[in-house]
Amino acid sequence: MRKKFDEESKLAKVMQTNASDNKKCFIVTADEMQAFKGELAHMGRTMVVCGAIVGASLYVGGCATSQTATTHTARPAASAQTIEAARQQASQTTDPRLLSKLANHPSSKVRFKAAENPHTPSKALLKLVRDENEYIRIQAIRNPGTPRESLLQIAQDENTPWPVRRTIAEYTQDDALMRRLAQSSDEAIRFSVAYNKDVSPGILAMLARDKTDSVRKGVAAQPGTPFETLLALAKDPVKDVREDALEALIDRDKDGKTNATQVQAMAQSSNVEIRKQAARSAQASDQVLEYLAKDQNEYVRACTAANKNLPVHVKNFLVKDESSLVIRALYGEDRERAKKTQDPELLTTMASHPYLWVRVEVANNWYTPEDVLRKLALDPNGNVRKKVAQKLKTPQDVIAALCKDSSSTVRDAAQRTLAYHKDTEQSLRSGQSGGADPMQDSKTRLAEASNENTGEAALKKLAKDPDENVRAAVIKNPSSTIEILALLVKDSSPKVKKALEERIAAMSKSSPNKPGYGYGAPAYKGSYRCTGCTGGCTMQCIGYVGSGNPGAVQLKNY
Repeated sequence: MRKKFDEESKLAKVMQTNASDNKKCFIVTADEMQAFKGELAHMGRTMVVCGAIVGASLYVGGCATSQTATTHTARPAASAQTIEAARQQASQTTDPRLLSKLANHPSSKVRFKAAENPHTPSKALLKLVRDENEYIRIQAIRNPGTPRESLLQIAQDENTPWPVRRTIAEYTQDDALMRRLAQSSDEAIRFSVAYNKDVSPGILAMLARDKTDSVRKGVAAQPGTPFETLLALAKDPVKDVREDALEALIDRDKDGKTNATQVQAMAQSSNVEIRKQAARSAQASDQVLEYLAKDQNEYVRACTAANKNLPVHVKNFLVKDESSLVIRALYGEDRERAKKTQDPELLTTMASHPYLWVRVEVANNWYTPEDVLRKLALDPNGNVRKKVAQKLKTPQDVIAALCKDSSSTVRDAAQRTLAYHKDTEQSLRSGQSGGADPMQDSKTRLAEASNENTGEAALKKLAKDPDENVRAAVIKNPSSTIEILALLVKDSSPKVKKALEERIAAMSKSSPNKPGYGYGAPAYKGSYRCTGCTGGCTMQCIGYVGSGNPGAVQLKNY
């Protein structure tokens, strides 16, 4: 019985499709018709079957003729012409009766033009306000012929579908209607008004005091919200609202949309982030920067110090600031110049810079002249002298003098550099090659130490490099073997020690199947297996603790 109902339903759908969509041609064979007839006749519905057979047969016969097929193919073009004609009528006619008819047209293109036409009757416009197409609704809402009071009633009617209500609140251009909707008891309507791109500053200021958080958040995110309103919302008790208002204020200032008076107001804000932006602002006046240079918050003063328009007298005032953060910001540009310049005259001048880290960059710069390095070797700060001691271009007599420096870190760096030079000279005399060229700068050696394709001999040489950054890079290099890592076990540099600890920790987490077959991860090469030493060697090596335990890798004395 179920099959009979299915067959009946199938035939009914065929007939319904043919009746509603003349663009489709559904061909039914004589056998299928006979089968349907037999099933339905058994149910006592012979007339229905006969009518279906006759209709389907005529349709099949029609599809079989070339003349009807041509007509069917041409229908879409004719339909498009009809729609275009109706669309032009809806756009140009002033006949209210015709426009009322066209407002009910099945084509959205025609209804859109009817919604746009100022001569469309209000009754038809109010129907178009409820159209399923949002663009049609927007046009009808903005049509001056649509009654405002009716729109207000539709928007406030809870029985009206929400998409219609939202469109009215978000797209109306009528200020009086927006003001009424902004006072609605429905917070969703007020929220939509806040997002209306045509909403006035006065209405936004009113909504900024709304009791609902989401409405105030909508105001803060609105591009048209006035500066004063955003400044007030930056003090909102709700964090999300404050953050949106702050982001809007910062973006506005970055885009150059704030003036000197507004920046002054930002400088007096209780919000630190707003004061920081005022300190960074290109629109900040000399008076504002002078005011912010005395701010209690060091981050605000640091932002002031970094301002490119900082007056000389304010800079001279900030030079005496006790915060290292402020001093760093004040001389940040000078430090970058000392780091990147290749001008020997500029480097000579900057060698006498009052800021420590500018002199450090001068000492580290590969293009610093030899006479400047001799001068920096006598610098009162150990960080500067250490950079001179690590530099391979520094004259060896200066390196030898720094081996007796009062600072142990400087002495250690100088001794490493001296040993590196001696090792290089010995290699050259013996005709061996390997390791970085002594005349390469630290960046080049660092790149070589980090390269997985660097050979073992070169890595061994780089493990003795004067620059701690190069030695740390050797440890991190997956190609460094146990033998190479063992060379750095007793390194006194905190940076090298940290790199070694991290490497050992990574090795410990791996799970090799067998001792001696690497660290258990493809990224590591070399061997866990330690053969020990002969002759009672007490060298500290990296190896197993206990036997047959490849997971317990740490420093061990043999």
